[in-house]
Amino acid sequence: WAVGESGRGSFFTPDSGENWFFSPNHAAHYPMVFAFSQTLPTEIYLTSWMNDGELMTSKDEGHNWTDLAPLIAAGVSDETKELGLYDDSKRRWLHLHGLAVAASDPDVIYVACYPPGAAGMTRAVSEVGTKAKAFGGGMVGLQFSGIMKGLGPKLNGILNYDFYVPEPNMTLYPGVVDLLKRYQKVAPARKVDPKGWYLAPWSYAYLQILGDAVNAVGKIDHAAIAKYIHKTEFTTVVGKVKFGPNGEWAKGRTLTVQWQNIKKKNDLEQFAQPGIRKIMAPAAFATGKVKPFNSLR
Repeated sequence: WAVGESGRGSFFTPDSGENWFFSPNHAAHYPMVFAFSQTLPTEIYLTSWMNDGELMTSKDEGHNWTDLAPLIAAGVSDETKELGLYDDSKRRWLHLHGLAVAASDPDVIYVACYPPGAAGMTRAVSEVGTKAKAFGGGMVGLQFSGIMKGLGPKLNGILNYDFYVPEPNMTLYPGVVDLLKRYQKVAPARKVDPKGWYLAPWSYAYLQILGDAVNAVGKIDHAAIAKYIHKTEFTTVVGKVKFGPNGEWAKGRTLTVQWQNIKKKNDLEQFAQPGIRKIMAPAAFATGKVKPFNSLR
């Protein structure tokens, strides 16, 4: 299987490349990424820019395709629309830039997408099911309060990245509890994420770092500010922060979490309780161990 230049057309060869044929599926106009299971019979997954064909699957070597895009659209919650993350009055493009079935373990499905696609993929896997032992990875948007509330128990078992969750070990971030109390008082009036777990702590820390650097340098000198940031360890609401020679954090702080124990639909407050988004890594923050995807469904 191959994608044509600039995504124009999906093609397959039955004889190791001697002959190529156009595959007339709905996503064929502008395909993006193919992914294949490593077990027989092979399942093929295809993402595209084609409206209503953003995600398709075939279980018979491409002869017939099932369109999963309606499930993606159905997965967008009212809260997501109210927050302005999705406008169904406009033409939608759900960019599913990454989709892979791990060659080392065919029971691991990695998904990378933006908020509407993340909500839709979660709805889709709940609708069609999967035998995967692990599902998730880089699903942007599942961390937002409105999306979590709308999906509820459908999130159980999904592994994803995050930056802050209300788990006991996050007390290692000394100023976040007070920050979020102040944030949550004004969030409803500002029509932003009502809880702020995902973005508020580190966004505030970024500005603390920049402010401290500007004050230390004493003027707006970009080169001097950058030099100061590179060499300095900062005290912020998320604790000590220091950058390495390449500009990344000297010590990784991105969390790997797994949704577990979600019982209720349309109940945002349950996500404020410990044990809902358990931390798998880094080890210093861990509050649980990874469980097979379907054992939590």
